[in-house]
Amino acid sequence: MKTLLAFFLILGFLAVPVFADTLGVGGHYHIGAQLAKGDTETDNDATTGMDVDFEIYVGGHFRNIFGAKGTLIRNYDFWVYAWWKPVPFFMTRIGTVFEDTTWAGADITGKGFHGNEYYIRQTENFAGNVLQAEVGFFNHIMNAAQERRVLQLSFYPVKGLALNLGVPMAGANPNTAEDNYIYRLHAQAVYNISGVGEAAISFINAPDAVGNFQNIFAQWKMPIGNAMRFELGVNLGLNAVAFEPLKLGFGFGYGNLEKRDTFVCNFRLGASIAMEDNHATNIGIDIAPSYDFKIFRLYVPFGLGINMPASGDENIFWSFNPYIEKRLGGPFLFAGVLLYSGTWASTGRLISTDGITWSIPVGFRWDF
Repeated sequence: MKTLLAFFLILGFLAVPVFADTLGVGGHYHIGAQLAKGDTETDNDATTGMDVDFEIYVGGHFRNIFGAKGTLIRNYDFWVYAWWKPVPFFMTRIGTVFEDTTWAGADITGKGFHGNEYYIRQTENFAGNVLQAEVGFFNHIMNAAQERRVLQLSFYPVKGLALNLGVPMAGANPNTAEDNYIYRLHAQAVYNISGVGEAAISFINAPDAVGNFQNIFAQWKMPIGNAMRFELGVNLGLNAVAFEPLKLGFGFGYGNLEKRDTFVCNFRLGASIAMEDNHATNIGIDIAPSYDFKIFRLYVPFGLGINMPASGDENIFWSFNPYIEKRLGGPFLFAGVLLYSGTWASTGRLISTDGITWSIPVGFRWDF
């Protein structure tokens, strides 16, 4: 209750100067169930499960100069950010700035791959969790305490060019100005040419990450005609004594789920290539075709993950997740089948590479 009260007090304080211009309220409510779930490796009986999620946001702006947004999320947690753009070539944000982000990142290889957030998949990652969804593309490296207390400075010197700087203001240890401004710096340059594409180069100092690595990202996204698009991301992490695996991400998309095109097919390929003898190499391949039959949309995503450890045998993972989506006026109904190799804990941790884990998910989602 204290968290809920604090959320609305903060929103009220931030939103007072905003109400005079533009105010938006929205969110979603999502409830999903596993009619049955189990695996072929253990003798345990099939079980059931249910997930409930909601999000309520309030946000607005005053003459496109100042704005704020706060969102109440599952378990009565919340995040808030505010922004100020006094002149066209400068903007600052403070708070949870990587929500509704203005930083360039992955699309097809990330959340845009499935194009929805239904609780019908094991994870958003590649099959077997061998790779994170946005591998190769910029993704902030801050812990949970830091990422809600970030100062962002953005500069727009010429049309299409953006320079972003971000540092945590609290939550780090040690929490000194030098550590935050220099050794936890996130920096990015983005150049966007309308109809041609978007290029970005990013740099992250990450002393809190394992190995104290500095991360360099380069990415390119481009439309191809009216129906196709592709993206390519490269990420290299290094320090004085060792190299992180070279991470690559490639995505190709035909059609657009946001425009509700009849046929849509997204493809993504990710790789984490070992640069040191003691590192593993991981490769992921996913494809997600979908077709709108008018009475419902059918999705047929399939994934393959390959893990090649520094020693020992390689592991092959796969996932198959056909499901339907049906609009019922306002809410959406979804139902399907989820099959994936291996035996997994509810947290996504691999227990065994043997067997097949399965579930029959169904649910509803309301967006408002």
